Parts: sequence; structure tokens; C-alpha cells
Amino acid sequence: MKSYKKTIIGTGIIFIVLLMSLLYPVFGPEDYNKQTLIYDDNGSVIGKAPFPPSLSHPFGTDENGQDIMLMMIDGMKVTVLCAILVTVLRVIFGGLTGIIFSFWLPRAVPYFKDLFIGFRYVPTLIIAITFMSPIASATNQLPMMYTMMFQIFVLFLVAFPTVTLSSLEIVNDLRKRTFIESSNLMGANNLFLIRRHLLPYFKSYGLLMMVQQFLATLVLIMHLGLFEFFLGGAVAEGIFGYDTPPRAASLSNEWSGLIGQNFEVFVHFPWIVLCVMLGFFFLIGIVNMIKKELEEKMKQDYIMVKKKKEIVAEEIQNSNKHTLNSTSFVFVKYPHKDSVQHTIHTGRNGKKVAVAIISAGIAASLFIIPFMVGEKKGVNFAADKKDRAVTASTKASAPVKVKPVQPNLEEEKKKMELAKNFNFSKVNNKTEDEVKEVLGEPEKSRKLILTFEGDLKVPAVSYSYGNSRVEIIFIEGSAKIMTLFPASYCDYFKGLSQCLAGMGIKADKFEIKGQTEMQSKIKHAYNVSGMEFIEVERYTMGTNPEIARIMAVTEKKYNPIINIDVDYSQ
Repeated sequence: MKSYKKTIIGTGIIFIVLLMSLLYPVFGPEDYNKQTLIYDDNGSVIGKAPFPPSLSHPFGTDENGQDIMLMMIDGMKVTVLCAILVTVLRVIFGGLTGIIFSFWLPRAVPYFKDLFIGFRYVPTLIIAITFMSPIASATNQLPMMYTMMFQIFVLFLVAFPTVTLSSLEIVNDLRKRTFIESSNLMGANNLFLIRRHLLPYFKSYGLLMMVQQFLATLVLIMHLGLFEFFLGGAVAEGIFGYDTPPRAASLSNEWSGLIGQNFEVFVHFPWIVLCVMLGFFFLIGIVNMIKKELEEKMKQDYIMVKKKKEIVAEEIQNSNKHTLNSTSFVFVKYPHKDSVQHTIHTGRNGKKVAVAIISAGIAASLFIIPFMVGEKKGVNFAADKKDRAVTASTKASAPVKVKPVQPNLEEEKKKMELAKNFNFSKVNNKTEDEVKEVLGEPEKSRKLILTFEGDLKVPAVSYSYGNSRVEIIFIEGSAKIMTLFPASYCDYFKGLSQCLAGMGIKADKFEIKGQTEMQSKIKHAYNVSGMEFIEVERYTMGTNPEIARIMAVTEKKYNPIINIDVDYSQ
């Protein structure tokens, strides 16, 4: 083991950081030390997120005020573990398929190459995007586990032909070795050759191939993040910022998602992207160091074996001790040619059939998985992201309209003004037609199935306005649930009651629900006429909170929402 110092050190570093990531949900702050505003001694705002790297935030913060270093630590486990799982699947299934083709199905190799000929000339990134688009894009909100399973399958599939052909070439090259050909001529079957002669080589080549595929997977995952294909899926409006419309954000905070969700602001706030990219480069550098050491050791072993063979050959050639005489030869009865062929090939047809059936079953199961995932149409974010559960499921289940190349700035400004000046009392308990008279035609409308406490399932209709910052849910024909998100433009410092009064909510008394520690989520429940329940979500930063969401519910029985499904029956 002393000769593999770099491999041991590199693996140890990755293991320590991965262990920190796995333990982060237990010991790390849930909101990543969120800080959106900085105040002077007089209480005046002197800075707002994102903040550059500092002692309090070594890697800086993003537009939501969340510490990038903490997000990287939390998200590393998803990036690394998914890359490891994809690598293992590629090497195991690709290697086994290459062995099967070499020993049992050599005539099928040309057909296999023709079937996957597109994988040779089309970039892997384009193939991955094409396969992932129907399910794993930022606008398709499936449960995180289903999305991640499908993405892992696609990442495995795009490199499966390449790994298979590489394994096939290695096996064919090894089979040309003299001792393997000798064993084959002496009647050894294929399983014996694999077990006794090729298995030691497979361990070395397999380890090196795993390191190579791990590197390729990391690079592909990083590129996919730029196209908003985040591991585990995305929240359509996770990065709200201040001056720009909300952007998609990664549900799992994996590294490619942290790069992709902030790439639009790279020029203005470069540290948000650069710090994550440096983390990627550091991880890739460690793995590349391990790969080079393994290649050097394999090369040295090959040179030593070759030198030993040359020394032995030279000793035999220069030796004068060996003379030929009558005892130097032993005559052995050579069997008939037909009997030799019979001895070598008897029983192989049955093994070919068995291997063909097993490989066909594996291939069928791999292709069935994405269809099983695609049939899961229900949306349940309760276990995916507690802080974004209601927001993500209500705003991102339906396909988002593609933005024009040259957006109508006046129209966008009107939508933002509608959200800023939204008045709850004007739409509370109104019908769909009455709401349209006040706010106009909705930008999005969908039919939903809402699930409340006690497993109460209720059909509903959702209207969205102001770039999905305002959502109105109609139950039994009238507006029962109204949500404003984010509510950052509400001036909290004028007083919570005064802030809500400006939005048509009369609330003088409130009750704090679920208060724990600083920088944690706090909910306020109000008793007001006309609205049975008002909920204000905010995050505390010292004594100065920032409002994140306001939700008004007309009837108490419609709070809280447990799950929201799109009604596909309509």
C-alpha cells in the first residue's frame, strides 16, 4: 500500500468531505446562515445579498442570502454519490456485456456498433439533454427520488456503448496472450478462462476504468447544470433576488445545480459560480491524480514482466547445458481431430442460450425503469424540500411558457406592479369571473386536487398572476386560498399590522407558531374577519426579519395543505 500514497491521500480527502456532507442535515443550519440585509448602528440598510467572500461567509452568499460554502457541503453528497453509482453501473454492465460479446456473441458485435453508431459522433451532452428533457427539466416537477433515478439511468445509458466497446477491446487483446491461447487449445471452457486467467486483469483494468468514468460523469453533470438539468429536479422559482424574475433552483443543492441556477448573474457576482467551480476542479484534480498513479503502476508492472521474460529468454538462449538426445522427446498419442473439436466445444450452446436470456432480462429491466417513472404523475414535495413544498408544487407543476427572445418590458413591468400592489380583500371569496374583472385574465390556470389534514381531498382551480408571484386557488367556485410569494416588497419595518393593512388584511393581534432559534422559520396565525387564517412566513436575522410569503385562507378547514396534485383527468 505504500506505493499508492497519492491514491490513499486523495481517497481519504474525498471520504472526509463526503462524511461532512452526509452529517450536515444533523449538525448544519437548515437555512445556510441566511443573511439578506446588513444594517448600521442607526438601523439603516447598508448592504443587501449577495455578499462577497468574507470571514463570516468564506465563499460569499447567493441572491437569497444563503452561505455558498454550507450549500456546497450539504450538496456534495448528492453530486459524488450519484457519480459513483453511475460509474459502478457503467463499468459493471458495460464490462459484462463486453465479455459476453467477446466469448459468446462475437458475430453480434458489428450489429451492436451499428445500433449505437450515433453515440460515436453526437456529443454525450446533447444525447443526455435529449433523453432527460421529458422528465428531468426544471419545468417538470416530479418527486426528487423519481427524477434522480431517471437521471442516473440516462447518465449510465449515454456511456454504456463506449464502455462496452472498450471492455470488448481489452478482453480481445488479453485473449491473444500465449498462456490463454494455450489453455483454450487444451480444452478449457470460457468460464474457466475468465475465472482463472482474466479475472486478475479485470480487477486492475476495472479499477482504472471506474476512475476514468467517474471523471467523465462529473464533467457531464457539471455541463448539464448549465442547461438547468439539476440532479433531483428543480424548484421553478427558487432564486427570487430583488430586481430579476425568479429563477429555477436545485432541490438538492448539488454542485452542478449551484452553478446552473446562478450562471445568469456570473458577470455581476462571479464568486457565486467560481467558488462552486473551484470545488468541482478540486474534486476532479484529486480523482485525476489517482488515475495517473494507477496508470503509472500498471505501466511499471507491465515493464517489469516484460524484462523478466527477456531475461529468461536470454538465459535459455545462452545456456549450453541443454542438449538434445533421445530422452528429450516424449511421444504422446494425438487424438483424432474431430474428437478434439468435440472435447472443446461440447456444452457451449446451452451456456450461450443462458447468457443470452440473462442479458436480455437485464436490458429489458433497464428500459422499463424510465417508463415506470414517467407514469408517476402525482406531485408530492413533502419529503423533498420542506421550505419549498407548497411553493414548488403550486407554481411549477404545469409547463412554463417559453420566454420570447425579446421580452415585452412594459408587459413584464405591469406583471410586477400587479404583484406589488396585490390586495387580498379585493379577491377574497370572489368567484372566478369576479377575480378576472379585478385582475384580468390569469397568466396560468390549472385544475388541481388538494389534500388537507384528515386525508380530505378537494378539487380546485388555480390562477397565477405577476410571473407566478400571486396565486389564487378556487374551491367550490370561490377564492379560498390566496398566496403572495415572495413578499419582500412589503415594508415590514412599518409594523406587521400596518404592512398587512396595506394589502387589505386587518390584523391587530397575532400568535407566533413554531418559533425555535434565530434564523429559523416563524409562522404567524391571525384571527381576522373575512379571512379565518393568515400565515406569514419569515426568516429572522438578528432583530430584522424578511417576509418570504403571505397566505390567506378563507376557511380553516383548508389549512394546512398536505399535498397538491395536477388534475390530469380534465
